[in-house]
Amino acid sequence: MIVVMTKGAIYKMKLIIAEKPSLARDIAAALGVTQRKDGYIEGNGYIVTWCIGHLVELANPEVYDEKLKQWSLATLPFIPETFKYQVNSNTSAQFKVIKGLVNDSRVLSLVNCADAGREGELIFHLVYLLTGCKKPVERLWISSLTKDEILKGFGNLKPASHYAGLRDSAHARQRADWLIGLNITRAFTIKARTNSSFGGKSELYSVGRVQTPTLAFIVSREAEITNFVPEKFYQVVATFDSTVGTYQGLWVGVDGFRIAEEKEAKAIADKVLGQDGVVDKVDKKLVREKAPLLHDLTSLQRVANTKYSLTADQTLKVAQSLYEAKLITYPRTSSQYLSVSVANEIDEHLDACDIGIYSQFVNQIKSSKTGVRLTSRHVQDAKITDHHAIIPTKIKANLSTLDDEQRKVYDLIVRRFLAAFYYESEIEQTTVFTIVLGEKF
Repeated sequence: MIVVMTKGAIYKMKLIIAEKPSLARDIAAALGVTQRKDGYIEGNGYIVTWCIGHLVELANPEVYDEKLKQWSLATLPFIPETFKYQVNSNTSAQFKVIKGLVNDSRVLSLVNCADAGREGELIFHLVYLLTGCKKPVERLWISSLTKDEILKGFGNLKPASHYAGLRDSAHARQRADWLIGLNITRAFTIKARTNSSFGGKSELYSVGRVQTPTLAFIVSREAEITNFVPEKFYQVVATFDSTVGTYQGLWVGVDGFRIAEEKEAKAIADKVLGQDGVVDKVDKKLVREKAPLLHDLTSLQRVANTKYSLTADQTLKVAQSLYEAKLITYPRTSSQYLSVSVANEIDEHLDACDIGIYSQFVNQIKSSKTGVRLTSRHVQDAKITDHHAIIPTKIKANLSTLDDEQRKVYDLIVRRFLAAFYYESEIEQTTVFTIVLGEKF
């Protein structure tokens, strides 16, 4: 937006605040903003600046009360009536830049371009609060960093109030973490240091809202594994020759496949060894399997760990790098579905997959009788909260420029995306029941 007045008038501009420098550069490039300054980029009616993660954080306890510098049960629980904030000392210079821009007389309004999610809402709003800004705010909400998506997003900006609930939930999450971390960590540490069963060690015993329940799950599972007492059992497996080939059968009794005593299993094996069997029954069943749902972050992390032993954090970092390279959509999503609007443009996403080993699958999909289409199995507006499932963007990847982990994660995303276009698979399962001297296999 730019308003040109009479001679001597000033430009009226929008201030864009991104979450990180790389995102700011992408937005500036899409909007034609090219004049680089110290901590921001200017031009074409916009000023584009950026945060560097959390520029503002909750104040330390001693800011409220000097007594809280000392850890004492007498000061607990501490629950402030009003929460205080402070500028992160490591990034205070950039906060100063943003504060100056916010108060620039040329700036009429702001655009929140932090990551489209709960944490992005918090990062921007804390900066907005601490700068004392009262100017109107619009929100950019996109799931891809391509130029087309950025421009489309700027054509569909919404007032910040549209995301007030998400912003408030972000504040609640941050304050809950702070209150539990402060009060329970101090209480537990003080008690542990004075408890002889802990050996009186002067260690920190950290307690967290998410950390501690998760640790409890791990400890509980480890206890189950440690206390597990394995029970030995035996099974009898027979190999049968027939006119159409060989097959194996597992002995089954009244109580199932397991035999408690070795001598009983050996007796059955000795009884049927070398004897003729009679096929008693053949069951054939057609099993249909639908294409898996598209990836959300959790499913992507799970598959990457199973297939490539990547940790959840490694997968997230790799996915984030692919997102910033404009090759995949927003990775921090909890949805495995696409919106109808995205599905209407799915051909362009499919075309971007027409590279390397994926071309054969793209050609199969395009040549199918039904054409390129997705069903309600993968397209449901009601199943999307903040962002849709992770899929490739409309930009073709140059696979040779990706490192090993990027190629692996990108491959998981592309294959899951392509699988969504295929019909459900059909597998015929055949079960043969064979009787040998009264023993059933």
